[in-house]
Order: sequence, then C-alpha cells, then structure tokens
Amino acid sequence: MTFPFILKTLNMNDQSSGELTKGKSIFQNRMLYQFGSNAIVWKDTHAKSLLSIATKDIKTQRGQAEYLQWKVSVGEHSQIVTTRAYKGRVGKVQHLDLNGVHVDFSVGAKRINIPFSIKLVDFELERYPGSMTPASYASDVILIDKEANLTLPYRIYMNNILDHKNYRFFQSSYDPDEKGTVLSVNHDPGTLPTYLGYLLLTIGMLWSLMIPNGRFRKALKNARQLQGVTLGIALAFFLALTPQNSHAASPVLEEKVLISLHLYDLEHTLNFGKLAVQDHQGRMKPMDTVAHDVIAKITGRSALYNLEPSQIFLGMIMQPELYQSIPMIKIGHKKIAVDIGLDADVKYAKFSDFFLMKDGTYKIFDAVTASSQKKPLEKSQYDKELLKIDERVNVAFMAYQGSLLRIYPRPNDANNQWMAPMNAIKEYSKAHGDTVKLSISAYFQMVAEGLQTGNWGNADLALKGIRMYQEKYGSAVMPSQTHIDMEIKYNQFGLFGKLVPIYLILGLLLLVFAFIHVLKPAFPMKWIMRGAWTVLIVWLCYAHYRLGNTLVYLRTCPLVKCL
Repeated sequence: MTFPFILKTLNMNDQSSGELTKGKSIFQNRMLYQFGSNAIVWKDTHAKSLLSIATKDIKTQRGQAEYLQWKVSVGEHSQIVTTRAYKGRVGKVQHLDLNGVHVDFSVGAKRINIPFSIKLVDFELERYPGSMTPASYASDVILIDKEANLTLPYRIYMNNILDHKNYRFFQSSYDPDEKGTVLSVNHDPGTLPTYLGYLLLTIGMLWSLMIPNGRFRKALKNARQLQGVTLGIALAFFLALTPQNSHAASPVLEEKVLISLHLYDLEHTLNFGKLAVQDHQGRMKPMDTVAHDVIAKITGRSALYNLEPSQIFLGMIMQPELYQSIPMIKIGHKKIAVDIGLDADVKYAKFSDFFLMKDGTYKIFDAVTASSQKKPLEKSQYDKELLKIDERVNVAFMAYQGSLLRIYPRPNDANNQWMAPMNAIKEYSKAHGDTVKLSISAYFQMVAEGLQTGNWGNADLALKGIRMYQEKYGSAVMPSQTHIDMEIKYNQFGLFGKLVPIYLILGLLLLVFAFIHVLKPAFPMKWIMRGAWTVLIVWLCYAHYRLGNTLVYLRTCPLVKCL
C-alpha cells in the first residue's frame, strides 16, 4: 500500500504498537492501522478476484454513481471507454491514446470560476424542541470581492438569498456531519428581463380585453344577463357544500375514550380560548387562534371528534397520554403509513405510532433526515409529505410539552417577551418564578378538579388569576378584549373555507353558461333564472328544517340581505 502520512499500528495478537512512515509498505493480517479518526484492518487477500460493473436498477439512485459507456473513434480505430459520473462533482479525466491521437475527456459537473469568493463562517441547524428533526438551517458567510474591495458578512437561510453580480445563492442543504453547507447557485442577467416580460404580457392581456371588436367584448355583452342567474345558483350550491357538521368523518373511537374527551366543559374552554398568548414571531393573539392553528396543522381539519379546537388543545396539555393514544395526526401518503407499521389506507395515526415501544426511537427519523437534505427539485411527493407529517408530529409534541403556552409576560422586559410556564419558572426571578409556578399549578389542579366533579367554577377563577398577571406585566402589548373577541369570531366563521366552494362554483357556472349563450344565443334564460331561485328557496327551506345554524349565518350575510 502507498500512503502519504504516518500510520500507527496495533498488533492484535500481542497488543504491541508501532508506526509506519509514509511511503510504501505491505499490510499484514490481524494488524490495526490508524490514521486520524480512521482505523482499518486488512482482513484477507483475494488474488484471483475480478471487479465487474453491472446494472439492476431502472431508476437512478440518489447519491450513487452513474456509469456511461462511450465509443471513441479516431479514423477507423475505435475503443469503448466506461466513465463514472456523480451528480454535482467534477468528473475524473480519462486519458486515451488512439491511432496516434491523444484524447482527454471527462464526464461530470463543469467547474465555473466566479469573480468573487464566499467563506463559510458558521452553519446553524435548529431542531424542534425535544427532537432531532431539523426545523431550519442557515449559513453565516463572508462575501469577499477583491475587485470591488468588498468584504461583507451575510446570513443565508430559507427565503433569504445572497445576490451579488447577478449570482444568487440559496440555502439548499447541508453535509451529513452538519459542518458544511450546500448552496444552490443561479446566474442570470437579473430581474429586468423578467419584469419586462411581465409588462409585455400584461399589455397584451389588457389589449385583448379592451379592443372594441375583440371576441371578449362580444362575449361580455351576451354574458351580462347571466350574472343574476349565476349568483343565485352559486349561492345555493355554496350553502349546499358548506359543511355544517365537520366532524362526520372523524376516526372511530371507543365510547369510553370519547366520553373522556368530552369531559372538558365547552364554556370553560371557550373562556380559555380568550387568554392572550404570544407566538414565536412575537404576534399577540388569543389562545383560540393557537388552538385552531395547532388542530388544523395536526389533523388537516378545523375540528375533530365533535370537539372545539380549544377543547382538544387544552386536553392535549392536561392529558398528553390520552391524546397520544388516539388517531389524530393526518397521514398524507400511503408509504408513510406503511413505514410506521400501519395499513396503507389509514388516514390518521396516533402520536405513539411514530415511536418504537422498546426504546422510543423515532421511526421516520432517517427518512426525514434524508428528505430534508434533498434539493427542492429532487424532492418527490413522498419526501414532501414526509416533511409535512414530521412537522405535524413536532407540533403535537410542542403542544403536549406546553411550549406553545406562552402566556406569562416577563416583568419589566424591554422587548415585551412572554414565555411558557416551565421557561418562566426557570428564567424569571425567584419571586416572579414562584408566582408563575403557583398560578399555573392552581389552574391545572382546578381543571383536574373540573374533570372529576364537573364543577368548573374554580378553574374559571384560576384562569382569571392568569389574566390578571398578564394585565399587570404585559399591558403594553396585550390585545384588548374587543380585539380578542373579533379574532375569535373570525376563527369561528372560517372565511377561507367558505370562499373556496363559492369561488369554484361561481367560476364554473360563469364558464358553462357563457359557452351555452355564445353557442345558443336564443337559449331561454328566464327558465334558468326561475330554476336557480327555485333551487335556492328549496335549499333554504331544507336548511331551516335540518340545520338551524344556517339561518344565523344567512341573517348576517350581506349578499342575502341584498337579494
């Protein structure tokens, strides 16, 4: 063997040690050779072994080399050459003498010199609390441009790119040892050609809409009388598709478990939802918003098991063991269900399904790590769904842990920071830490009492004590009660969920009736109008009979008032 450095040796028979100077040496059996942090043992020699290259995979495997065969011809002489290329690496130069001609060629990435350099100062990888799963990563670099006499520190992370001389550097991935970063590089003339293209496209679109003799203007005249018809039908379909009972497709649970979930008093949990909380970005919001966000993120729905989000969220904090054993984490890919040991058709998983019972190992840790290191264009649908479900698991873990419960303002803090109970007890002064500990302990005890006795009056008093602490030390940023009530009503209304079907139906109906009227101008529009209002009236009667809550919505709907 030939090696360019000193090797330390350890004889495994008599445990004697020694050194080999750099250069050539014969390796021996049962001898341990060490260099740096590496150690190797020469096991055996196969004098007549052969190395052959074979293929068995139809699809290229990530990180594995691709073999290509080339037929190199000079005149009448030819030779087959096999090259081994890795994505993103400069290829090894092949030397070939053929028919008196010397040929050098390589297959792989092309090395491009740029007019400046980037030095990596530090790479930071943040993980979800209590987990090894990456949450975000960033690179602290120094841009060194000698031509411009520029030395500029910069931080590259998701949606924050380094742009210099039309070179754009994106945070893409990182090395497995978490000591190096991988940046994607784009080089183009800049944004001016793009904006110019958008401008020309906009001018063309506006011109096609405004030209007097254009097709759009003619179709518009014929379609105006369809607007009232479409509005009535769209409203009817909108009310028909708006789910009044969003809990119909909840996973099946045992009756005993369902009873335990419904022990949380609705009135108290709604009062709990009015508690002010600070999120990780510093926005002040009611606890009801946090509950809606958490439940929507975990379950992919606005509610589950016929419970309000605030009921589920409080239950996750108070009884994590109970909620970790019920299916509520949405699975977006069949392969993920199989990976954690469930049937492929299962739609919801338990929190406990993601961990091995014997040692608590996170089942999809390796798969998530591999997916997070892929570039965006390399991620398959499985990779994307895997990262989503990993985020759901981590959000659920933070809810069980109580780290989302940032309800205690730090006294006399210039930045008006609020913290979760456990962090406040550790970081606040002893007096304030004891107050927080007493306050949150009293509330949890009173909630536990309410679960046992059904009397939630003491829990309401304990909640009032927390609110008084907030008003005393966090009044500078604490939202008003009117603000909180308005945001809670906005959450309950579910505006975006209601707009999706009405926009979809309105667009489809406009398109269908416009085509009908263009093809058949004599089509009897008055019968469409009468049919639309008939459908609307029938639906309203049905809603009044079966779904009393519909009329509450209709009375406040400006569109219905106009009609």
